[in-house]
Amino acid sequence: MYPYYSYKIGWTLDPDDIAGIQKLYGIDTGKPDKPMPPVTMPPNMKCTGKFDTIIRTKDGSTYAFIGTMVYKLDGGNIAPGFPAKIRDIFPGLPNDLDASVFLEDIGSTYIFKGDQYYRLTNTKMDTGYPRHISVWNGLPSDLDAAFVWSGNGRVYFIKGDEYYWFNRKTGRVEDGYPRPLTVWPGLPSRIDSAMQWSNKRTYFFSEEQYFRFNDYLFTVDSSYPRSTVQYWVGCDEKARLEASNNVHNSSVVRALPGLFPILCSAVLSLNRLFNNIL
Repeated sequence: MYPYYSYKIGWTLDPDDIAGIQKLYGIDTGKPDKPMPPVTMPPNMKCTGKFDTIIRTKDGSTYAFIGTMVYKLDGGNIAPGFPAKIRDIFPGLPNDLDASVFLEDIGSTYIFKGDQYYRLTNTKMDTGYPRHISVWNGLPSDLDAAFVWSGNGRVYFIKGDEYYWFNRKTGRVEDGYPRPLTVWPGLPSRIDSAMQWSNKRTYFFSEEQYFRFNDYLFTVDSSYPRSTVQYWVGCDEKARLEASNNVHNSSVVRALPGLFPILCSAVLSLNRLFNNIL
């Protein structure tokens, strides 16, 4: 591996580079990528991307809550049977939720509303809940959002234009908090919900837009915000068409055998660099 590359006709990757790339991205079967399945919205359902909160659960599922309804999000589509009434999927959970956070190390999802909080294992309420939010020493009621930031593993809560760091080791909000939300560059002044998704990226939702936070650069990624309606709820065809174009573009790259190994080597070098730095 070298710090920079020049093009050479007939140049090929070394076996260790090929093995590294295949480990990261899988073995190229030579078959075309499957087209993105149509993203559809259940009939007679209002198209909205303004979530009250969005959660992950221990079994790897993702649910978005809007008013009295819950959506199960499955690979860019709404899962069969959804949206459904919250009470039918999450017995005992109220409507119009405030915030939520999934603690992956213990497999529990915490949901907040007003001055109470609920603990779930998948869709089942744990015994002894709800409880009063005062258990979370220093947190205010009526929160807007909560998340585990993938940059440091800490749990943060948002209310209005301020955020709190809740220290799980001490069981209280750290001294010096709340702090202004402007500490997080690129975020809007109002956050409706937030989450660390299964890809370990942190996402913030505001109105009908969402923002992906770049942990390395500590700012919102340059191609954001994007439409929550298009990319999460699936109300129209635009997201599917854009995804289809991305598949076409990746096929074009594979059709250029001289450039493809150079691009792959560059990606592998960056991956090794970030692993060494972080």
